Amino acid sequence: MAKNYVSKSGKSTSVRTSTSQMKRAREDQVKNYAGGFVFKVSDMDYVRRFLILGTDSPTYYASSKKLTKDAAKHVEKMLKSPKAVDVINEAVDVSVNGRAAKNDPAIFVLALAANSTKPEVRKYALSKLSDVCRIFTHLATFLTFYQNLRTESGWGRGIRSAVSRWYNERKASGVAYQMCKYPSRRVEGETPWTHRDVLRKAHVIPVSDDHNTAFRYAVKGSEGFDGSFDSLIDTDLVYIYAHEAVKSAKSAAEVIKFIDGFNVTWESVPTELRNNKTVWDALVQKMPMTATIRNLGKMTNVGTLKDLSKNARLVADRLTDEAELKKARVHPVSLLGAMRTYGKGTGVKGSLTWSPVSVIKDALEEAFYKSFNYVEPTGKNYLIGVDVSGSMSWGNVAGMDCLTPAEGAAAMAMTIARTEKNYKIMGFADTFRDLGITAKDSLNDALRKTSHKNFGGTDCALPMTYASQHNLDVDVFIVITDNETYANRTVQPFEALKQYRAKSGRDAKLIVIGMTGTPFTIADPTDPGMLDIVGFDTNAPTIISQFVNGQI
Repeated sequence: MAKNYVSKSGKSTSVRTSTSQMKRAREDQVKNYAGGFVFKVSDMDYVRRFLILGTDSPTYYASSKKLTKDAAKHVEKMLKSPKAVDVINEAVDVSVNGRAAKNDPAIFVLALAANSTKPEVRKYALSKLSDVCRIFTHLATFLTFYQNLRTESGWGRGIRSAVSRWYNERKASGVAYQMCKYPSRRVEGETPWTHRDVLRKAHVIPVSDDHNTAFRYAVKGSEGFDGSFDSLIDTDLVYIYAHEAVKSAKSAAEVIKFIDGFNVTWESVPTELRNNKTVWDALVQKMPMTATIRNLGKMTNVGTLKDLSKNARLVADRLTDEAELKKARVHPVSLLGAMRTYGKGTGVKGSLTWSPVSVIKDALEEAFYKSFNYVEPTGKNYLIGVDVSGSMSWGNVAGMDCLTPAEGAAAMAMTIARTEKNYKIMGFADTFRDLGITAKDSLNDALRKTSHKNFGGTDCALPMTYASQHNLDVDVFIVITDNETYANRTVQPFEALKQYRAKSGRDAKLIVIGMTGTPFTIADPTDPGMLDIVGFDTNAPTIISQFVNGQI
């Protein structure tokens, strides 16, 4: 049954009567993991959610094993379809442009494609190996996935050629750096890979004398140099010389000499000197962005970072350098996780503690906003509904143990509030309430206000029904959720939006930001005024702006 409403534009709009979310309103609806009826996201959106959010964290209703199995089956199906190249290209784009907090899902998709039964798909996937696997950690992860997906133990010409290119297309100095910084890497629970293992299995033939020398170092170590690396001092492989010299250093002064002269990283520093403040004082001067973020707690613990210090200012400036953030592919979730962990003064694992430095905490928050692609405000009216139901307090976002989906949703809401002036942020579960969050709040305050208000079941229709009941002028509804809506005796979200449009006469749009790697959405795929976005995609602000302005 349907009712007809006449909008302010004079157009007659057919609107369904309310349908319980526990009943199917349309034939194209499916059950979500909570038992409510919703829609399936598009095939590529499901791939995108897997690539950006991953499936290594369970939700309240599904284990991580089930999420991973479902996503893997879907990706495998897509790789057998005419869209196989599109899937590979999406994985490459997400990886290269730093759109995901972790690179593992993109690597997994590439490994699946590299094992395709279609030769053209295998060849194309392997041609992108160096794009997605930029460091040896990535390559080791890829090879683990690749091996586990194969039924045969040997390697064919395609994979051997791809691995050979990974080494030989780098300058010899870059190969030396990879061998020293990442001598051995493994996926949890699996056998580790060393450069020697990979070089031998791929039968890599060096393209230059320097490459040959680097390979000899990886295979034979000091034995290949008669115990002395002095012959490398005036070559492109001088990093190997410096790395080996630091490994055997007996004093901080000796280590610092090589840090200053050769930019040796902390991985080379002997264990007994890794708590030395003067060593960290030297390391921090040219430390790469990702390493800086990972070692904030350690550097604060040893005293390299402290209030009003020169080093603290140096690090704060580095963290807030937008160009450097983009270059290092630092993801918003990584920064948000670092902000939460650093602010607590203790690591997620281990016993390390520190007293947080104010300027570093502020810099991490500023870096979070800068890590998204900036857009001009649209000037529209936004009602932002943050899902704070019980299921959103379960699990984590993109593998970050310190960040629940509800807290992640609040952070996403803040990125919109910092861009748009006309907004209202509210929380919903089985009721709709003001969370007291504004753009003037710090991120920590917004996360705290959210995490303290987890309650009840999930009714994703509440933002629209609330706006109708209170006659609010809304141009854009944004619902940030896990899409596990299942409220009984109420309207479905897509129906609630149509009813709001009919009553208000406003052509309001709905943007659904998914916070977990499930295949579900409350957005009607047949309605051009509804859109799905993957949570924490760094392109999210741009996509929102373009959709609201009618550009997509």
